[in-house]
Amino acid sequence: MTITVMNGAVSADQICRLVDFELPLTHVKETTGEWQLGRISVSRLNTSFRCDETGRLTETSCLRKQAFGPTEGGRRGIAVIFREFDRSPQQTTPREHFAGWVPAERERSLDRWIEFLHGEIADRRRGIASRQAYATYKLGEAVTVELYLQGRVRLVHARRGVRRGWSARALPELWPALTAALAAAAFPAPPDAEDGEEFELSVNRDGRTSSVRGAASASYRDVSRLFADLIGQLSRDEVLGFEPEIRTRFVVDPIADEA
Repeated sequence: MTITVMNGAVSADQICRLVDFELPLTHVKETTGEWQLGRISVSRLNTSFRCDETGRLTETSCLRKQAFGPTEGGRRGIAVIFREFDRSPQQTTPREHFAGWVPAERERSLDRWIEFLHGEIADRRRGIASRQAYATYKLGEAVTVELYLQGRVRLVHARRGVRRGWSARALPELWPALTAALAAAAFPAPPDAEDGEEFELSVNRDGRTSSVRGAASASYRDVSRLFADLIGQLSRDEVLGFEPEIRTRFVVDPIADEA
């Protein structure tokens, strides 16, 4: 069951007819190219959104809260509604979509999720892709690699007060390789070794950040190899001191830039 109001705002009665069949929202979910809150998904890359259908964000696109209850099932809470527009050339009334609901005691969490998505919507309208790195890998104190879902890889090397940076475009092969390496490591399980060069890995997915820190180990072998390949492909031998043998090319067009 879905609710899209073509002409006018979603009403409390309409919400009550739906929420008894819906589980409450728990978090903002991150997918490969979208931020999702219940039924509404906002692109991380452009102005598209998905709800009951696909559309484009407008200058008045926003999320709003609406109290409801009790329903026939006895539920009370706060619904979140996505307003596609206030008006358009085709109609003079709003168009809205029901996105989901939370119990009243989780209203503060809902406020944070709405604030976050409003920031993302504002960025998309300004033509800015999501700036949060999907994965960040730190090797020792000197090397940081950041992977962005819009297809950019960033390497920064800081040593003895000198910072150097490289950027490159990610190839499609990178993402399944990263997924497989994380699965092989049972990420975010801790490394199974105490000796070795320290690394730290953070991954943002499903709207949450998971991190692990420790010494390079057999369990994280595939992760270490993947990021060593990335470091070598971006900087050649300038960071590692040698060029790793290229098994799979993950980036193209690397350029040195200001760190």
